Amino acid sequence: MINEEYSFKDFTNKDLSSTLLTGTIKGSNFHSDGIDLLFCHIDSDANFVNCNIDNRMLPAKCTQEGCTNKFMEVQNDLEPWIIVDGSPTEPFRKSEYIRLGISIDPLDIPSTEIEKSIIVTTEKGLE
Repeated sequence: MINEEYSFKDFTNKDLSSTLLTGTIKGSNFHSDGIDLLFCHIDSDANFVNCNIDNRMLPAKCTQEGCTNKFMEVQNDLEPWIIVDGSPTEPFRKSEYIRLGISIDPLDIPSTEIEKSIIVTTEKGLE
């Protein structure tokens, strides 16, 4: 059964930690700017279909089909990187890095935070 209350809506950065989600939830955006350890009630058993659940951890009984569920965090280059096992693996805007000739190697992330996004800085330098 489609959960009409939570389907095809934008819940970006919304705190649903006390909300019990059930049924099938389609086409909604649950993205969080920061990584949420659990974004809905622990007993939720919803089936998420074609949803954006980036930076959100699902309870054990929840399932997902055709969703994006990447974990991303802004690094010292002021750009979001995909996180696996707690470490950056590749820039979220990888194609932009390649287009601009910026290294996609996590070892090349600056050791201290830079003043402006590496993409913005590089684009301005190419003008």
